[in-house]
Amino acid sequence: MSNVLKDEYRVLTELKRTDEKVFRLKKELDQIPVEIADIEAEIQKSLDIYNGVKAQHDQIEKNLRKAESDLREKEDFLRKAESKMMEVKTNEEYQAALRENEGHKTAKGELEESVLNLISDIEKFKATLQQADSEHKVRSQKFNDAKKKLQEEGKSIQKSYEELLEKRKGVVASVSNEVRSLYEKVAAAVKGVPIVKAENGLCTGCHVKLRPQLFNEVLGLKSFHRCPSCGKILIAVIDETEQTT
Repeated sequence: MSNVLKDEYRVLTELKRTDEKVFRLKKELDQIPVEIADIEAEIQKSLDIYNGVKAQHDQIEKNLRKAESDLREKEDFLRKAESKMMEVKTNEEYQAALRENEGHKTAKGELEESVLNLISDIEKFKATLQQADSEHKVRSQKFNDAKKKLQEEGKSIQKSYEELLEKRKGVVASVSNEVRSLYEKVAAAVKGVPIVKAENGLCTGCHVKLRPQLFNEVLGLKSFHRCPSCGKILIAVIDETEQTT
């Protein structure tokens, strides 16, 4: 076995380690937007809870404004009706107008009671709304802090990822054209790290048993082989502390 071939096995071992880090960081990078989306969903959920309470508060206010408007209209109507009573000419007309006014006075009393009840309701609901607002602000702050932390982690991971990609370029450039071409071809065709170890007669990438002859050739560092099952490049465990001569 030539020292050149063994050196390239060492480079492939280093390339394997680099790729493992690259794929791990890529997985972490891909997960960050998912986690941020989950946080944003929680923020929206918290906002929806607050908006639900506020909608109830706003509806009570709307009902109060409507009741107050109806009450004013009823009071105006009664004032006009009482003025017209002075214009009736017969007792029968007067009694009829009086009965009608009594009905409107009853309706006015009901409206007054409704206004008072709604005022009471809205005063009570203000505390509920304030609590919902306070809870939403606390939850929102907590989620936004978590989101900011994730974004900062993402920047750090992205920097490390880009540095590893540059390092990988240098490692790939240090092998022969033949090995580089093989690596690039496999990397484009398979998922995950394109280089795996052959151990105990197995491919550690897909755990398929290798033919004894193939396994022995990999162990003997005689040539470069791909796993017949997963297609990844097979390398043997070598003593990286051993110096070539």
